[in-house]
Amino acid sequence: MQKYGWIQKDWSLKDELQTPIMEEVTLHVLENIRDGVLLFNEKGEVLHYNAAANKLLQIDTTDSVILTTEDILHQKDQQRFHRQIAALCQSKKLTDQFTFVTGENESVDCACNLFLLSEKSIVLLILTITVNEDSILPVVPHIYKKIFEQTINGLMISDLKGRIIDINEKGCEFFDQQKKDLIGKDSLKEFQRMETFIPEYNQYMQKMSSSSSEVVSTLMGKRGDCQYEFMMIPHISKNINLTIIRDVTDIVQMMEHLNKYDTLKVIGQLAAGIAHEIRNPMTSLKGFIQLLQASVKEDHSMYFGVILSELQRIETIMTEFLMLAKPKTVVFDLVSLPSIIRETIELMQPQASLGNIQMNTVDEGSSGLVYGESNRLKQVFINIIKNSIEAMQDGGEIIFTVSEQDGIQHIAIQDTGCGIEQKQLDRLNEPFYTTKENGTGLGLVVTFKIIEEHQGKVEVESKVGEGTCFHLYFPVRGADDIDETTGKESDWTSFINDK
Repeated sequence: MQKYGWIQKDWSLKDELQTPIMEEVTLHVLENIRDGVLLFNEKGEVLHYNAAANKLLQIDTTDSVILTTEDILHQKDQQRFHRQIAALCQSKKLTDQFTFVTGENESVDCACNLFLLSEKSIVLLILTITVNEDSILPVVPHIYKKIFEQTINGLMISDLKGRIIDINEKGCEFFDQQKKDLIGKDSLKEFQRMETFIPEYNQYMQKMSSSSSEVVSTLMGKRGDCQYEFMMIPHISKNINLTIIRDVTDIVQMMEHLNKYDTLKVIGQLAAGIAHEIRNPMTSLKGFIQLLQASVKEDHSMYFGVILSELQRIETIMTEFLMLAKPKTVVFDLVSLPSIIRETIELMQPQASLGNIQMNTVDEGSSGLVYGESNRLKQVFINIIKNSIEAMQDGGEIIFTVSEQDGIQHIAIQDTGCGIEQKQLDRLNEPFYTTKENGTGLGLVVTFKIIEEHQGKVEVESKVGEGTCFHLYFPVRGADDIDETTGKESDWTSFINDK
């Protein structure tokens, strides 16, 4: 952008301003002032402009047509402007406000200082952008009202007695009422009606109604499965309080998940530390018990059976602990889930038959190839089958349904057992939580961990008295998908997020 421009090529500032001092001052102003500067003659022809004026009015420097004041002034101000120029011959200096039109045909309000520089009516016009408060003030309440109505949190404005003055759409959704039905009501009673009454809320309202305190208070409440945060901001205006209602369910759930992972981390560290200290003497103890068993009378052999059974149980618990420790490097390869399921069924068939339980498979058409480690995946199915067998004391059936859709391998494992209550269902992935008399509370934790390692997802459905169904999801892989460094996870990651 040029620093300033000359409109009339044959015009010379020096010819009009003979006084050297005036010429020096004027040139200095033109080159350094931050405001827009225009020079024009008695005909209204613009003789000169500086960079600030060019930026403000967006003057087209490529046009050879002489620019006049009528080209840059808004039509409504042109007559008044000419009257002011006529008066300038006597006063030499005037201040007024005019509306100019830019090269983009937009209106700009400017405060103007007019100076008469010579007898030939050379006028210096200094432009300063002004804010038209009359035009902006009506817009501000509209903007704030729009923000109030469309914010993602519930907002409620109340007086010092707790009566609702205004409430936005999210606030209405929380109270499950329309806005017209909430205005004027007691907010405390509305919280009680929604079963989210908090003792501190009543104390807070009493304190705020009798105090000028501006301390922001934050309370927590629960309605059904949702967690809410209530932030009370007192005296945002005279005798007016603001309550922000925020759904923090996702945040609370995330914190619970983090606590679970912290617990697993501690368990892993403990398991890694005590594994060798216990397993070595356990192996020796088990070996000596087996040697002694052959030399003991037959009527005492039953005791050795109990001892070996309990040692096996300790060994099982230790194995599950080690599964939760920091995992070792596992080599993944293409494996067939239907094949792993068949092998697992064959392995568990004797135990199922003892409980009069049938195990069947339904293949709805699937390649069944996933990227994983067969022994760890087999452990997943063993743990789920064991839980199903223990849930069917009077016999029943376990059905494996294998299907594939949109690159996702789906395995449904349905049993006809006693089912799981919802409150227990929510805690299945919690370490040490178990409903079994001899359970460790680690079997399903290990199962979920293995599935997670395979980029899988598990969902559990259950009805008391009808049975439980485990839904396992894995990304289907092919030979071209194997990448031992990164793998192809974009589509599957999208699926996980959608689920």
